[in-house]
Amino acid sequence: MIFRILLLFLVIWGLLWLVRKQFADKPGPERTAEADAEDMLVCETCGVHTPRSLTVQVNGKTYCCHEHIPAPKSHDGADDG
Repeated sequence: MIFRILLLFLVIWGLLWLVRKQFADKPGPERTAEADAEDMLVCETCGVHTPRSLTVQVNGKTYCCHEHIPAPKSHDGADDG
């Protein structure tokens, strides 16, 4: 009985080893640092460098987040003083 269990274990282990070896030999797509590289842009408000895909562009200026976009100045003609 123990011999059968041991033999079954060895057969399963051998099959798993062969499958892993089969898939490990296949070359996958190579990734290079240049392929993953992305331009870094500087936030106009805080100066943080942020990847281009994560920046917010407003009126030709770059910001790292929506909170750093300056509020538009209102010119309603009323004096505060």
